[in-house]
Amino acid sequence: MPFLQGDLLNTAITNHRMMIKHPKPSYQKVLGAAHRSFVYASITFTVLTTAYIGYSFFQHYKIVKQRKELGQNLPKISTSSEELKDYLSKRFQSSNSPSWKILRLNHIALGTPQIESASEFYKTKLNLKPSEKHPQPDHGVNTVFVDVGNTKLELLDQLGSDSPIKAFMSKNQLGGVHHLCFEVDDIEAAVADLKSKGIRLLSEKTKIGAHGKPVMFIHPKDCGGVLIELEEA
Repeated sequence: MPFLQGDLLNTAITNHRMMIKHPKPSYQKVLGAAHRSFVYASITFTVLTTAYIGYSFFQHYKIVKQRKELGQNLPKISTSSEELKDYLSKRFQSSNSPSWKILRLNHIALGTPQIESASEFYKTKLNLKPSEKHPQPDHGVNTVFVDVGNTKLELLDQLGSDSPIKAFMSKNQLGGVHHLCFEVDDIEAAVADLKSKGIRLLSEKTKIGAHGKPVMFIHPKDCGGVLIELEEA
C-alpha cells in the first residue's frame, strides 16, 4: 500500500516542520521570563521607595525650617514669662480687642468734713482698722484707708484752700461718696484708649496716687455723674 506510506510520510514531515516553527517552551525559558519579571518589579519598587523617602525628607525639612523661623520671632525668656506673655498678647490680639482691662474695685472714696472723726467712727462703731492719716499735697487731700475685706474705703478731707474736693464738700457738708477707683492692668493704654473714644480726663497725664502708683480721673459727666479713678495695678 504505497499510497498509505506516502501519506504517513507527508504527515510526519508536516508535524516535524510545525515543531520547528512553534517549539514547546523549555523549563529554562520559563525561569528566564520569571526572573526578568522579578527584576522589573524590583526596579519599580526601588524607584517608588526612593521617591517616597525623598518626599518625606523634603516635608521634614520644611517643617524644621518653619519651626526655626517661628523660634527666631519669639522673645528670649530669662527669669520670667512676662516677655512671652506680652509677645503672645500682642501677636494674637485682634484689632477690635481692648488693649487694657479693669481688674477689680480698688476702693470707694468718701469725702468727710473731718477725717479724724470719720476714722474714729469706723474704728469704734464698725470694728474696722483704719490706717494713719496721710497728707497728699499733690492731690490736695488727706487720706485714711479702711480695709473692709474685699475692697477698701478711702476717707478724704480737704488739704489746702484749693483742694479739688472743696466744691464737693460745699454741696455735701456731711460727706458722701466722692469717687470709685478701679485697678487696671495698663493705665497708659487705658488713657490712650479713652482719649481715642472722646472720653474727657481730668488731667493730661497720669499722676502718682496715694498708693504710690499712677492714677487718672475720668470726668464724671462722661461716666453718668460718677467720678471714676483708674489706678495701675
